[in-house]
Amino acid sequence: MNVMASHQKRLNVLRQSMTPSVFAARIRHTYVVVATIVLTTAVLFAGLNVFAVAYFAFREKFRPGNTAVAHARNYGISIEALSSLYPDLTARDIGDLLQETWTDNAMVYEPFTLFKERPRRGKYVNVHPGGFRFSSMQGPWPPDRSRYVTVFVFGGSTTFGYGVRDEETVVSHLQRLVGDQQDSKPVRFYNFGRGFYFLSQERILLQQLLSAGVVPDAAIFIDGLNDFAYTTEPAGPGRFREAVEGGRSVRSNLRSALQRLPAATLASRAVEKIGRFLAPRVTEVEPAPAAANSETLPLDDVLIQSVITRYVQDKKLIEAVAVAHGMSVLFVWQPVPMYNYDLRYHLFYGGSFGRAALAGPGYAAMSNSKREAMGSNFLWCADIQVGVGETLYVDPEHYSPAMNGRLAECIAKELKIGDVE
Repeated sequence: MNVMASHQKRLNVLRQSMTPSVFAARIRHTYVVVATIVLTTAVLFAGLNVFAVAYFAFREKFRPGNTAVAHARNYGISIEALSSLYPDLTARDIGDLLQETWTDNAMVYEPFTLFKERPRRGKYVNVHPGGFRFSSMQGPWPPDRSRYVTVFVFGGSTTFGYGVRDEETVVSHLQRLVGDQQDSKPVRFYNFGRGFYFLSQERILLQQLLSAGVVPDAAIFIDGLNDFAYTTEPAGPGRFREAVEGGRSVRSNLRSALQRLPAATLASRAVEKIGRFLAPRVTEVEPAPAAANSETLPLDDVLIQSVITRYVQDKKLIEAVAVAHGMSVLFVWQPVPMYNYDLRYHLFYGGSFGRAALAGPGYAAMSNSKREAMGSNFLWCADIQVGVGETLYVDPEHYSPAMNGRLAECIAKELKIGDVE
């Protein structure tokens, strides 16, 4: 009897729980719980994004005065060591220069070449809407070939002059070395160096300028580093590929939208900083090796050969275009820190050169078997730092003002201005 009574009691409770009023109450309770969780999550998410926006705005406002210190700290060197590379600048001036170089240099889209340096005016870095960086004794735009011998200089960020002032780039040094020292028309150089560019993009840029009716008397191409850093395609192809191949995907669009949120950017940078903090660092007790050629990395001979072949083919195409337009051309193989440079003097070497490390064995391959076959318009400047016991770089890869001067001297010695008048 007790068992039956207990069973009947449970049935009665179950019937009561299934009544409309009780069921509705449970629905309301569940709704309140879920709504509270969703609303709380949304508020926290919105708050995190507001915090991220405020953080970036605050950091942007006060960044210029701290950039030099942050730059030095990032590479584990003292502010005094960094300042030694800029003897006539204060720490705040260095910060302003680095701000204009790295923070204010967001690339903008350009047809055919994919991207270019954003036109801007600053205290130290100035980029003309025509696509070139201002140099010493800057010539007019469009060029006036009736008054000046016009020389366009193409290259990557080392040619543009990341980390140095307008008047300290290799092009400005060339301008002062060559500009008005001719018996006839003065020479005006135009700095078309752009971050990440290698010879293929420079060829396209030259063709675009020629198509627009802007024809120089001569063109100089300074390359080597980025050719080995970007072996199969230009920098930053992901966004272009996603726009073409994934633009119609809901998942792709959602992922892209989430990645642009301030909170996502903040989280990404936090992870990057943590990784940098946890990564082993090179200290003064562990000096860098004397030559980067000893860096241990897989030597991909096929990849190196493909880079050299691409360079040779681009060179031939440029030469053909130059002949058609009555131009002279000079191809310069630039110096890089991972080849024939004593890394004991490299303040910013952290044990590896990342994707650019292939330039070490790549340069060796060029030196051993290819440079002699490049022709009389090919200039090898990769050895100008041999035996130079001083710091020649303002970061892992970009030249100091003094190094830009050395490279300009190497080029000026072989630049036959009389041939292009």
